Amino acid sequence: MRYISGTKVVSDTDIIIFTSNADKINDLFEKAIKLFLEDSASSLEEKARENTTVKSGRTRDTWRHEVSDEGRSAVVGNTLENSVWEEFGTGEYALSGNGRKDGWVYKDDEGFHHTYGKPPKRPLFNAFMQKRPEIENKAKAIFGEVFL
Repeated sequence: MRYISGTKVVSDTDIIIFTSNADKINDLFEKAIKLFLEDSASSLEEKARENTTVKSGRTRDTWRHEVSDEGRSAVVGNTLENSVWEEFGTGEYALSGNGRKDGWVYKDDEGFHHTYGKPPKRPLFNAFMQKRPEIENKAKAIFGEVFL
């Protein structure tokens, strides 16, 4: 008997029995995708946490990631409103340039304060830029193993 690329030639009359491994390959591929997304999202969450300005620690400690049940998408984010201000800035410093001008007064636990806004710190964007080469290399390593 001869074996040719996953097929088995049974006789000299060229009757070929083909055994499909598509389900096994798909399962491996799905597991690899989920592993890659979990690892990448976890890495981004950790770096965003490191990049977050700390006053009380609430914003830093609220970064989370989630991989979809299907394992085909991942989200990294923060539920606190302050995380939006950290990322995009406020007032005269707003990243898009459409923030409030001329300053304002606000009150917190320490009393009243006047501000012209908050410059964007970009913890999530910077996390992605810092981790991008590592994530791309992991993708090559993980998906390369699936197809070798």
